[in-house]
Amino acid sequence: MLRGIIAIRYRGNRHRCNICGYGLRTFVELNDEERLCPRCGSLSRARRLFTILENEMNSGERVLHFSPSGAIRRAYESRSDIQYISTDYAGEFAADKCIDITDIDESENVYDKIICYHILEHIEEDRKAMTELLRILKPGGSCFIQTPFSEEMYEDQSIISPEERLIHFGQEDHVRVYSVEGLQHRLTEQGFSVEVLLMYGDTDDYFGLRPGEYVLKARKP
Repeated sequence: MLRGIIAIRYRGNRHRCNICGYGLRTFVELNDEERLCPRCGSLSRARRLFTILENEMNSGERVLHFSPSGAIRRAYESRSDIQYISTDYAGEFAADKCIDITDIDESENVYDKIICYHILEHIEEDRKAMTELLRILKPGGSCFIQTPFSEEMYEDQSIISPEERLIHFGQEDHVRVYSVEGLQHRLTEQGFSVEVLLMYGDTDDYFGLRPGEYVLKARKP
């Protein structure tokens, strides 16, 4: 209710949120140069993900989404042509299930698509998580993965305090920093074939997207 009232102040036709469809004169500018949709609360990375998924999602598919943004969850829960299942292990997001990504209580080969956005940088046993993601994907299925990226991959298991993790990894609950190449290599080691999607040419900010954004599409052979 309150969000809808606030969104009226931003209503216009210069921009549009591609998730909720709201027309905007401007997005809400946050301190980190991120742009928020005042109506559905989506950030740029969620709108980018939605753009990718709209070209990838097929009718009849079974989709698992780890810790989804509220805007995307609401958009896909309302679709009757796919089976969309959300999960959050920490209980921080509204979700259908509570799944430990390193020990997924699911059979093999059950999902056509998995969305794993800004998850793996929190997971100490990330190789085990990747193995589990591969196991539950159907052959030919895809997992869409994004993390914060740096030029060099860096991890140190001796760094365990929130204060030290903030200094070394950029956030109190992160356990490593990936490079694009490092994450691609680690996924390939676990059996995925990986395509690196570089969203660079999107200089038009109509949907409030950031150019130069990487997304990894990890496919089960």
